[in-house]
Amino acid sequence: MVDTRRVDVIERYAKSGAAATALRAELKRRDELGLDDDPTEQELVDFCARADALNCFGFDAKQTRDGKWIEQGIGSPGRETANHFASIRKYEGQAAWERAVRALWKTNPDRARKIGLPELPRIA
Repeated sequence: MVDTRRVDVIERYAKSGAAATALRAELKRRDELGLDDDPTEQELVDFCARADALNCFGFDAKQTRDGKWIEQGIGSPGRETANHFASIRKYEGQAAWERAVRALWKTNPDRARKIGLPELPRIA
């Protein structure tokens, strides 16, 4: 049976299914622990933002000191694939692809060689 007592709270603060599910679970946990005080509006906003970020970047996501999330999956820096570069070419254009290929050859030539990227001539 679905708990409908706090549907308005969930609909107001959760902007995604992942955030709604996490918020529902958190509110249920607070009820089970017998916590009488409801979370503040800022706590709800922060909780939903974190739930969305964890859904996007992974359950074990890490943050930098200034709060930016660190990419760590396939396609992130150091884990590029040929498909990653194919999608850059398809959706961002040839110029963006060339910039990305040159950047990889400059920072990690072994990786560029391994995934079969051509070494582009330098721009004068």
